[in-house]
Amino acid sequence: PPDAVRRATFRRLVLDLYDHRCAASGRRLRLADGTSLVEAAHLIPFSRSRDDDPRNGLALTPDMHWAMDQH
Repeated sequence: PPDAVRRATFRRLVLDLYDHRCAASGRRLRLADGTSLVEAAHLIPFSRSRDDDPRNGLALTPDMHWAMDQH
């Protein structure tokens, strides 16, 4: 599905830019198998911006991502 590819590409680019490190806490969370526990978050929600440019993204831990989404 195109949306899945779009989301995966955005995630990979943003996490690589931030070296899998949370922009808010500085924590780098990776499992032994290389899986990153850091998420790629849109600064301006994709639903409004339709923008998957990595400059519209931040790498955040899930709790920081949730907090950002709650304003």
